[in-house]
Amino acid sequence: MVKPISISYKSEIFLALALALALALALALALALALALALALALALALALALALALALALALALALALAQSPCPEP
Repeated sequence: MVKPISISYKSEIFLALALALALALALALALALALALALALALALALALALALALALALALALALALAQSPCPEP
């Protein structure tokens, strides 16, 4: 005859399931945090690139202004 599962057995099974669920949720949270960190790094790199392009534009405009104000040599 098959012996029915005792209450303690059932609670251990539910505890194992709860721990597995908690581990899966912790892993999902870690992956979400890693994705957020990667996106923040990509945003920082994009902002640095935009700043570098703005600086290059400012330097080009300053050079163009300086060249426009310089007296033209007469032939």
